[in-house]
Amino acid sequence: MTCKATLPSVPVFIEADGLFDVEFRILFACRDAHIYMIKRGYTAGRLCIQLAAHPVGLARIGSNVYVASMDQTLSIFTTKGNRVWNMRQAASITTMECIFLERQGLHLIALALTNRTVVFYHVNIVVWLCFINS
Repeated sequence: MTCKATLPSVPVFIEADGLFDVEFRILFACRDAHIYMIKRGYTAGRLCIQLAAHPVGLARIGSNVYVASMDQTLSIFTTKGNRVWNMRQAASITTMECIFLERQGLHLIALALTNRTVVFYHVNIVVWLCFINS
């Protein structure tokens, strides 16, 4: 079984959730600084989130969508596009990664910054700062 859908822009990050045979949701962060969603039965991507700057990273934890942007911000959105939280970082964000610590039951967001710092967030709280020396 295949599925075909179109997007109005080139995707740079993809975040998928669900089962293809039952129900799925795929988020696409695109080069036009928009995030589109495709669900089962959609033939085109639906605009979900409009960003102020281009995305650097995309992650989904539960019903929250985490977006790192080129304007030094980490934002949390709902899947309906409502901004829940926004935090400006000390330097530009180079990459973002979702980390699951199974033993503690924690989902962390790691942000690597250009000032050689890695910041770990749990929801919207900084839980650890790591300074990298060369």
